[in-house]
Amino acid sequence: MIFEDRTVKSHRGGGRRRRRTSRRLPVAPWMVMVAVAVITMSAVTVVFVNAVRSGCDGSTYRVPVAAANSIVPVLEEQARNWEETSPDYEGSCIGVEVNRVASGDAAAGLSGDWNERNFGSRPAAWVPDSSAWIDWIADSGSVEDISAADPVIIGSSHLVVAASEASLEEHPWLAGANWDEIVARSAAGDISVAAAEPRRSSAGLQALLNVALNDTGEIERESVTAWSDALDNGRTAVTTGKLFGQVTDIIAEEGDPETFADAYVAFDYEVESFNQGANEFQLETVEPQESLPDPIYPYLVLESAGWVNDIDAEVASQFGEYLEQNLEGTARSATEAPEVSTRSNDGVIRGETVRSAVQEWYLQRRQANVLAVMDRSEHMGLTDANGLTNVDLASEDLRELTGQLQDSSQMGLWSFTDDVSGEYQQALVQPKTLGQDDQRGSIDTAISNILPGSGGSPLYAVIDSSLSYMEERQVEEATDSILIFTAATGDPVSPLSQDDLLNRIAESDSTLRVNIVGYGGADGELLSEIAQATGGGYVDATDGVNGEDLLALVLGV
Repeated sequence: MIFEDRTVKSHRGGGRRRRRTSRRLPVAPWMVMVAVAVITMSAVTVVFVNAVRSGCDGSTYRVPVAAANSIVPVLEEQARNWEETSPDYEGSCIGVEVNRVASGDAAAGLSGDWNERNFGSRPAAWVPDSSAWIDWIADSGSVEDISAADPVIIGSSHLVVAASEASLEEHPWLAGANWDEIVARSAAGDISVAAAEPRRSSAGLQALLNVALNDTGEIERESVTAWSDALDNGRTAVTTGKLFGQVTDIIAEEGDPETFADAYVAFDYEVESFNQGANEFQLETVEPQESLPDPIYPYLVLESAGWVNDIDAEVASQFGEYLEQNLEGTARSATEAPEVSTRSNDGVIRGETVRSAVQEWYLQRRQANVLAVMDRSEHMGLTDANGLTNVDLASEDLRELTGQLQDSSQMGLWSFTDDVSGEYQQALVQPKTLGQDDQRGSIDTAISNILPGSGGSPLYAVIDSSLSYMEERQVEEATDSILIFTAATGDPVSPLSQDDLLNRIAESDSTLRVNIVGYGGADGELLSEIAQATGGGYVDATDGVNGEDLLALVLGV
């Protein structure tokens, strides 16, 4: 990303939140970029500005803008400044509401089902942190003519390889290496590299394109394989932030961060943010030779999307014009923007290229084999402030996860309670590959029919049964797991005790992981202990959980 001042040394080798109100977000380094545009007004000036807000009347009508995490503080500041100028539409006050949505999540939502509880209302404008996501959407056909729009470019991000001083001394070739050399040495185990997954991380996507895109604009399967091998020998996570978070944890525990990885692929602003909180362990940056041009931040009005009406499109367009005028030296029209790529046959990375890269990546990565188990006992009937039951919330989360998993992944669905005769659990959908026989549609229909019951939660017995069931149905070359959605505080129903269940888990040699998502009223300590006993994890969804975290939970990332 563009900065006024860089504090990172350069060796040139050449965390769904359910949305109820506006969120207050931490300030990212991006804000430095537009600091010169922020003018502190005196109290007299503020009074004067408010007094002359005669261009519009009544409450402010705001349209939603979805923005990548790092650009949110900039846009929020600019949105407040814009409203001080009294923008109007036919005499009514207008503004924008900036919603924080990771670019990968936004791309998935815009091309499929948009999760309003996680990300706010469907946006009238979108600011991803790489134009490659726009190419992705364009290829999906979900937003007509999206690639023909004329965005305002409000910044760019710079992909680097970062390493500590000690690591650079051990691997001096990094300072002049190109991507082919980095991949080859990583795949061979000469150096351990950490990078994010491409489907949810813009830095991860940009790294994959740098590695796999050839001179004719095509994705080379062998290069994807080599990068996959490189990260198998190194480290990967859903986002760069999660990778750096693991390093920060090592430092906090007084461990040696040098043991985590020799080098990191990240955007420069992510490295700077890490260095600001990493104490004595600092990373320096090198710039790989023959890199693609920097990814740009486009402000794109989604005027051709079916959910954006003419008024919303006009309001979003007016804000875009304000950004272009007031982010002087940074914002520019699309015609002035750098080309996205110089390696394809016409200088542009196309949507099918982006989708092909990510699809090839996932074809070569481990897929999921998951049994989803939905508690529908009386605790799942509790409601939140919006009147939604725990079953409603869990159902939406399961739908989002189902949409994010690849077609080659396998899923089945159970529900359970003690208010029915016979077994506690009910098999609603038999496990099957999601891309086969409309398996997603079958799961969606079954989810719609799940209602909270009146009985207790036979949690321990159902976990025991699901383990026995899945132990006979494990899939080679897949991540096998059980994903339980519950608000249980214990198990007053089944004959098994917690100790019985934990002993059963301890005596098993199965690699099956039990992951648990807890909702309002759940005993998180209890559920976490059970999940961790299997090598799985627990997520507290009381205040919401996003699809990124669920996907990471299931894949064990």
